[in-house]
Formats: sequence, structure tokens, C-alpha cells
Amino acid sequence: YTLSARRFGKPDGIGIYNSIELRMSLDTGNYCASISEAEGVRVTVHEAGSWPDPNTGVTLAPAMSHSIGLKTKKVKMLGWPYTPCEKDKSRPFEDSPEPCFDKCVVRATMDECGCKFDGSIKYDSFEIPYCAEEEELMKCAEAVEDRWMEDLDDCVCPLERCEQTKYEVYRSSARWPGDKKRALDWGEDENPNEYVQAQIYFQEFSYEEFKEVPDSNFVQMLSSIGGSLGLCLGMSLISVGELVELCSLLIIRANRHRKERAKERKAQEEEKKKRLLSEGSEEMKDPTS
Repeated sequence: YTLSARRFGKPDGIGIYNSIELRMSLDTGNYCASISEAEGVRVTVHEAGSWPDPNTGVTLAPAMSHSIGLKTKKVKMLGWPYTPCEKDKSRPFEDSPEPCFDKCVVRATMDECGCKFDGSIKYDSFEIPYCAEEEELMKCAEAVEDRWMEDLDDCVCPLERCEQTKYEVYRSSARWPGDKKRALDWGEDENPNEYVQAQIYFQEFSYEEFKEVPDSNFVQMLSSIGGSLGLCLGMSLISVGELVELCSLLIIRANRHRKERAKERKAQEEEKKKRLLSEGSEEMKDPTS
């Protein structure tokens, strides 16, 4: 059975006085001895729209009142190319990886062994016996399950969601009902061993978030490249600035030196012209020439 939290609305607060209280009849008279070795119920709290996995739940014993406190954890993965996951939140929970893997194992067991597991409700058929009924069928089913669990690549299933909400469960129990409560409210024909009570509540509204982030981005990559260059070449940003300044000073000084040389050359040429002119005028004045 699946109970949706939307039926109960949002809790008014935290703690056991703001809990969802469930009283369940176990109907142990209809238990199958070959399947059920214990009496009680299995409860798992999961995100709405996700596949319930009883393997991660808690077992509640009869004639007991169980307090189940919840703490919320949110997981956010990046998706491709970091972690393969599905970003589509509208996918039906039947298409989750967990039921897909279960279907693969169940179908392989039916095909190879001709039997079904006890929990194969969706594949129920009166013509197919349970694997637990015969020792040979059970050995065959266990071998098929072990082989599939070791190599799930043959089972093509969708990826898990990139954003998930998980609940950490804290449980405590007490005998229920007490002797005085049973004497007041319970009839003589009612057996407490046929019932179990569960109170489910939030311990706190705050939650932990596990968020996947890239190990490095473009800016960090540039910083790493600069650091590697500085380590290998002994260069840094200050060194680059000093190198640019040195090149600028050399260019300015070379340009200044070129202009000074041009001025000196021009002055020498003018002085040479003046000397030639002065020598020519002296020769014109000399009568012996």
C-alpha cells in the first residue's frame, strides 16, 4: 500500500505531536508460512513519484507503537558529462531503474527456472509456482539473481534522476497499547498482536543538500595553466609586466638614440658644407691661384 503525503497536507510543525498516525491491522491469520517467517509490516518513506524500495525501509513489530522521525536530504547531480543521470522530472516512477532491474531478474528467472519470486506481484500467475516451494527451483533462481546482479549491463534501464530527495529515518518503539489503555478502549475479543501503530513526523524542517560541482571550470583551468608556466619558466604576472616595461623602455631608448644620431649626422653635414664654402671663398681671394 502507498500513502501519499498530499492526502494529509503539510505538517503544522515538527515533533511527534505533529505526526501522521497509522494503525494497521496485520491479519496474521492469512499469512503464508512458507513465505513469511515473521509478523509485522515493512515501511519505507520515499520521495513522491519515486519507486518504493522495501529493502531500505524499517520493520515494525506488532503490539508496538513505533515513532519514526525523518530528516530530509537532497541530492543534486550535474548530469552529462559528469554523472550520467536523467534531468526529466516528469518521468513516471514505473520507469525508474529499480523496478526495471527487478523486472529483468524476474523475467530471467521465469524464463530459465519456470518459477517466480515471492514478491513478484505484478507478474502473478497461478500457473507459475513459487521458487521457494522447491529446493531445485530456489537454487536456480538464486543462481540467476546472482548472475544478473554481477552483470546488469544486459538489462537496458533508464538512468536515475539528477535531483533526488531522500529521508533519513530515526526510529524508537514502545509496547502498545498499555495495560490500562487496553482495559479502557479494547474489547476482550481484540488481540493487540494483530495491530501495529506508527507515528511518522519530521524531526526538523531544515535539510542537508549534497550538490555535485565541477572539479574545475574555465577560470580555474587558466589559473592552473598560469601556475604551471610560473613553475616551469619562473614567470608570474608581475614578471610579465616587468618584461613589457623593459621592452617599452628599450624601444623608447632606441628611438631616442636614432633621433640623436640623425641630428648629429645632419649637424656634421651642415658643418662640412660650411667648411667647403669657406675654403672656396678663400681660394677666390688668393691672386696666385
